Amino acid sequence: MYLSKKLFLTGKYRLPLSKKLFLTFVSPRKRMSYDDIAACEDTANVDDLFDRWESEKNGILRVIHESPHVVTSVWNDPSRYSNDRYCSSYQLCPQCSNISHLSDSQRSFMVECGSRAGQKYNVSSYSTMPSTVVKESLKALVSRLLQINPEVMKCGTDSNSANLTYLASNPFANNLLVSWIVGDTLRNNNIPNREHVAIAYSCAGHSKLVVEDAKAVDSKLLSTPDQVSALIRQLVVVYHCLNENSLNHGNPVISSLKYDEKAIGYLYDGILVDCPFTLMLSNFSLSTISFGMSRLLPESSSKWREQGLLFGPLVKPASCQTGFCESNTYTITSKNLSLFQHMKYVGCPLFTGSLDLYCFLVSLACMPGVMGLILSGDSLRHTWSKLWTIKDRETIEKRVSRVTGQPDALQVLSLLKDLELRCDLLNVLVDDARG
Repeated sequence: MYLSKKLFLTGKYRLPLSKKLFLTFVSPRKRMSYDDIAACEDTANVDDLFDRWESEKNGILRVIHESPHVVTSVWNDPSRYSNDRYCSSYQLCPQCSNISHLSDSQRSFMVECGSRAGQKYNVSSYSTMPSTVVKESLKALVSRLLQINPEVMKCGTDSNSANLTYLASNPFANNLLVSWIVGDTLRNNNIPNREHVAIAYSCAGHSKLVVEDAKAVDSKLLSTPDQVSALIRQLVVVYHCLNENSLNHGNPVISSLKYDEKAIGYLYDGILVDCPFTLMLSNFSLSTISFGMSRLLPESSSKWREQGLLFGPLVKPASCQTGFCESNTYTITSKNLSLFQHMKYVGCPLFTGSLDLYCFLVSLACMPGVMGLILSGDSLRHTWSKLWTIKDRETIEKRVSRVTGQPDALQVLSLLKDLELRCDLLNVLVDDARG
């Protein structure tokens, strides 16, 4: 039933009269499916709409956690994911219809009522459909990696990695699933540093992502040593919380960080966070993460994997000769650079809690003026010095000083070449933040 007047009834919360109304008369609490005309019944209330989206997210993640081998079909299950091939301006699919209740724009909108009133969301469109496959071959590949390089299990790799179910997704689906897992893990630990991905759906050959609005980290945000320190502290807390999930970001550079201007304050595991802005990880299309007995990773058709496993050993035992008497170390070289560049496609957690942080911090130091802020603040300079041997610190600072523009992930890896990198970096930074 369509009403001629543009009135959208919401119960407790009423949307503006400029919004559209689509009503159907069906029995209440009926299981809703996105191939059913009843798809908008339970989303008439603004908060109910977001609750519905939250329920859909939980349903998809439950499949990955409990039945990973059937996740390949979740994108084609209309009771779990909206995938409408015939959406058009003449007949909107259910999710486009839901968003039209909130805004006349399909690109961005601000929630005008309900518990999220005032929050802005952006709608991004991708010319691809979500897909996920089970990569049985990766178990044998990871098992071989651990046999060739058993020492990696002392540098951020779980010994159980060969027993995980590896789920490879295209960039759109991987970004969605990893962002959901990261967001839920942080929320369950009362950490507000999370990017809120409200929902994803597909229509007319495209996929769309509805994400809470946030700003890109830039040099304007970081004008004092305290602001740089605030960013690093929040990044350390996020990785400390996600350590059990063995997150490898895949693109750990400044462009993968966003922020909200809201000030935050909380205590997590002895670390006090009191910052004038809220930092968030973003851009998870190339990320790998563990979730239950599953490991999510980006899909790749690359044939490099077999050759990439021939390098070893990768990890050196703790030795004062390396400059780190109490930490195992590893080194990126010209010979093994391809492994570090492409290890995200193997899926096995490698150098968890170390390599990502090194890359993020070096990328941060390459921002205009930031290296000077790091060296001018006593606390920051002390933290920075713990990352390197005396010789390597001089080398990395010279390399950073010669950088023009913001380096990409491969360029950051090149900046780290031939340096002793400590496996326990996360623990060092956590202890430093507690101090």
